[in-house]
Amino acid sequence: MTIDGSSRWVDLGAALAAFRTEANKTAGAHVVLSEQHLINIPENIVPGRANQVQGAKNFFDPEMSGKGATVQETAFSLEMRKLDDAIRQINQLVVHDFLPTKVADSKRATHHDSDVEDHLVTLLKAATAQMVKLNAAPISSYTKEHWYQFDGSWVKKRSATWLTGESDEAEDIGQEDVEEQDDWTNLTFTFTVKSMTRVGSRPTLVNVPVMVTASVPSETWSHIYKRHYLPTFAWDIQAVNTFWKQDPFTYLDSVAGRTLLQTELTSLLKKTFNFSKSLDVVEDHETDYEDWSQADSTLFFQADVDSEFFAAAAPPKLAKRYEVKIDIKSIAPQSDALAYAMTPTELRALKPQPQVGGA
Repeated sequence: MTIDGSSRWVDLGAALAAFRTEANKTAGAHVVLSEQHLINIPENIVPGRANQVQGAKNFFDPEMSGKGATVQETAFSLEMRKLDDAIRQINQLVVHDFLPTKVADSKRATHHDSDVEDHLVTLLKAATAQMVKLNAAPISSYTKEHWYQFDGSWVKKRSATWLTGESDEAEDIGQEDVEEQDDWTNLTFTFTVKSMTRVGSRPTLVNVPVMVTASVPSETWSHIYKRHYLPTFAWDIQAVNTFWKQDPFTYLDSVAGRTLLQTELTSLLKKTFNFSKSLDVVEDHETDYEDWSQADSTLFFQADVDSEFFAAAAPPKLAKRYEVKIDIKSIAPQSDALAYAMTPTELRALKPQPQVGGA
């Protein structure tokens, strides 16, 4: 985007200049800003291990703290999630060719939209505020106490209360039977994202509804109890073993549980799919699919996720909308408020041995 002092985009120019000032203070600043995108920031990458199980990949990698039973994400890391979100939103939303690429165009009323400018300024200010905090903080260091090995690979500890074989909570693992739960098909919600389109030469923002239907079949509830609840744990020991502190169905079916599910699913959907893709290039009935085995910030999901774009209205459904169906296979907690956790070594030491029969 090219502007000067007489541009109609003066606020956006100031916001971009402020972000560039802070971005240039980071080590390796040349990789922070490319021609059209904001990309990885070196200090925001938490040092870890190669050959790790369920690594962050292109999702946010939290910084952990705690040397005792409680391991949790640091306050600084929670702040940096805001930077991650702002950068993702900018990258998903902005269509480079829709914004003025010539100084003359930036001065024309026909090429300017105050809503577009205000929204981009808000996102850039959010990113800049977090960049200031990033520049003031020490660079994250490797913390070996938050890692353990499993069958030749490395595993990063999740936010949880970590138990040992001596913990009271570990005394009666797997002593209860799993009660069958009915299919759960009534988790529906809608969120709205902004998409950039163009009317003539003027960039414009439009609101795009994303209608979500999530289902949790009875087999999934059975899996959650057998895999992620200590009283009914079926001793399927994996690299990561987190357990609900309270009955998972009771919690997830509560107001607090459903609110958390909606928040986490919305956030993870926005990171997985680009619903802000310009409607100018989205085709009617365009589909996308993801096989989730991924956490957002508090919950880990395994799920099949299907997205489809509909250009035409189907009252009461609006035109130009996405419909998303999520078939959830597992929900596990990753929060010290919600989760217990144990290493595979601790669990293997507690696992009951088969009785040897014979006369």
